[in-house]
Order: sequence, then C-alpha cells, then structure tokens
Amino acid sequence: SMQQLFEKKRRRRESHNAVERRRRDNINERINELATLLPDRDATKANKGTILRKSVDHIRALHDRLGDYQQRIQELESLLSMYRVR
Repeated sequence: SMQQLFEKKRRRRESHNAVERRRRDNINERINELATLLPDRDATKANKGTILRKSVDHIRALHDRLGDYQQRIQELESLLSMYRVR
C-alpha cells in the first residue's frame, strides 16, 4: 500500500540521518581531540577550520624538529665513533 511505501521511505531516511549524525559526531570528536593536542591552550575554543589549520602547522613544525634531531643524532654518533677509534 501507499502507507507502507511512505513508512519504508521514512525508515530509510531516519536510518540515513542516524548514520550521517554518527559520522559528523565522530569527525567533531576527532577535531576536538586534535585541539587538546595543540600547544596553544586556547585552541580548544577555536572553530573547526582553525583547529585543523593549527594542527597541520603543528605537525609540520614537529616534522621539522624531528628532522633536526635526527641530523643531530647522526652528527653525535659519527663524533662518538671517531673517539672510539682512537
């Protein structure tokens, strides 16, 4: 019947809405989690776009620092091996 068709459509729409809401909630939770990992304490109050931008900046800065540290470690290790040879 027509009624059953409407019911089926309504159920499908509600199911889709629930899936979409869960997806959105999950994204929002992850963004809020990112905000807590930023050095900027005020980041938790920022909007999503700002949090994402600051997260990218922070990750880039950490990558650079990591590269510097890895280089420094290599320098110190080669220095150390020179002293060991003597």
